[in-house]
Order: sequence, then C-alpha cells, then structure tokens
Amino acid sequence: MRRGVELVLIAAIAVGGYLAWRTGRERGRLQRTFDRLARKAGDLEVGDPNQVHLRAFPTGEPLHFAWRVYLPARYPARVRVRAGQSSSDTSGSRGQPMEFIARVRFREDENGVLNVYWKFAGYGIREAVGDRAFATLLRGRWDEVAVEQLGADGLVGLDADRSVTLLRLRLPADLQESARTARSPDLRKELVPVFFEFQLGPPASESDPGAIGQEECP
Repeated sequence: MRRGVELVLIAAIAVGGYLAWRTGRERGRLQRTFDRLARKAGDLEVGDPNQVHLRAFPTGEPLHFAWRVYLPARYPARVRVRAGQSSSDTSGSRGQPMEFIARVRFREDENGVLNVYWKFAGYGIREAVGDRAFATLLRGRWDEVAVEQLGADGLVGLDADRSVTLLRLRLPADLQESARTARSPDLRKELVPVFFEFQLGPPASESDPGAIGQEECP
C-alpha cells in the first residue's frame, strides 16, 4: 500500500515538474519574442489589455511601412486591403493575446508590375497594384506620394469594435494629371487618387460579400 502511495507521489511530482518546465519554456519563448520586437520597434506600452494597441516605426525605406501591434485575446481581426481597383478581405482570431510586427511593402516584380506584400498577425497576401504603366508612373517619385500612416505620431489604442485605416496612399495632383493624359488606356482606367488602403476592423457580417475567409501567410 505504502509502495503504491509513493509511486503516485513520484508520478505527481514528475507531472508537476514537467508542467513547470513547459511553462518556463513558454515564458522564455514569449520573453525572447518580446525582446526581439522591442529591439526592432521599441517597447509597446499596453494600457487596457482589451484594446488593440499599435505604433508605427520607421523602416528607412520609402516603399516599406511597419507597425508594432498588440491584439487582445480572441480579437476578431479583419484586414481589408484596396489596391487600385481590386480589394481583398481576410479575417481570423487567436485565443491568446498577440504582439507582432505588421508590414506593408511595395516592389516591382520581374514583369515591371508594382506589387504590394502585406503581413498581419501571421496572415499575408501579395497582389498587383495597377499595370506596368502605373508602376512606371510612380517609379522614382514615391517621395511625392501623400502618406497617411496610423500610429506614426505615437502609440494608438483602439476599441475592438472600431474600424480604422492603418495606411492610405494618395497620388499628388500632378501625377493624377499625368495619368489622365497618358496614352495607356489601362492606366487611365486604373487611376484612382487613393490607390492603396490598408484597414483593420471588426469581423464581417454574414451578409457582407467582401469576406473571403483566411489565408495563411507563407
């Protein structure tokens, strides 16, 4: 009988030790992730843990935008992107709070077409922005594009039911005029003053035709 009790105690101690080790390892992983994010983008002071918190930080590249982001547990993240005349809608949620770096980056592909790559909370998409004529129009003139980036002036706290635009890019008036008078009919067709928007908001309703589900970032 005593032998059986001892075995039960030993098993309980072993299980407890394993759980403590696993908890410590997870805490260490989270601390390393936090330290890595802090080195890249500075500390993110989270006031209300039920709110979304974000702050933009400079990347040193005119075609690259980034944010340090905190999402509360079970936050139903919905990212809506409009690039030229096309749009996409991606949504998902996680059971635990998350801290990560969100990115939007533009570059031309091998065919000379401008592409945007974005990544948010582990999800990401690549898509074209206009045609080759549009890429040619912007080449070397990105410093003239009007940029509105949420969090560029400091930390922002958002309620979970609030929709916001993280990034909006607008063509200046002279580039709009160049596009209107261009010989390319595709360029004239694609022209919109605001040619890119990156939005975060509450989940889509069942009647919303814009939702396309989830796409895991490669």
